[in-house]
Amino acid sequence: MPVLNNNNTSSSTDATRRRINRLAYWLDSAIPLPGGKSIGLESIIGLIPGVGDLLGALASGYIIVEGIKLGAPRNVVLKMVLNVALESTIGMVPIIGDVFDIFYKSNQRNVDLLRSMDETSTPPDQNKRWLRAAKIIAILILLAGLAWLAYRITMWVASTALSLF
Repeated sequence: MPVLNNNNTSSSTDATRRRINRLAYWLDSAIPLPGGKSIGLESIIGLIPGVGDLLGALASGYIIVEGIKLGAPRNVVLKMVLNVALESTIGMVPIIGDVFDIFYKSNQRNVDLLRSMDETSTPPDQNKRWLRAAKIIAILILLAGLAWLAYRITMWVASTALSLF
């Protein structure tokens, strides 16, 4: 498991980097599959109808919040949010979303983005960081809610269609 590395960091920042590396690994890649692929806990949790995608998005949101605390620039944070939004949106589609999870590992991608971000950038003001974090969490919760709603509508349509026969 690759670790974020920055030689100019404090021990607190190093601990944060190790923590999000571990979390991304467990969420995306901890369970090996035949053929060299792997899945993580997020893939298993995602199988739970309705709440699985919400829980996965919340766990992924934690990595984004920690990235903001580490001083990730706005463009990196936006890419991170888009990674999670894409995985959450496609993840709500039964079967297709589960297969997509095997190949598209948004948490690992987000850790890679943090690893490659410009380490000379100045962290934003503390209040701005928390405001951004709150906005990102709200977006993730909204996406998860939409996923749940789409699932419920799909189930209603399917049951209505089946009751006609």
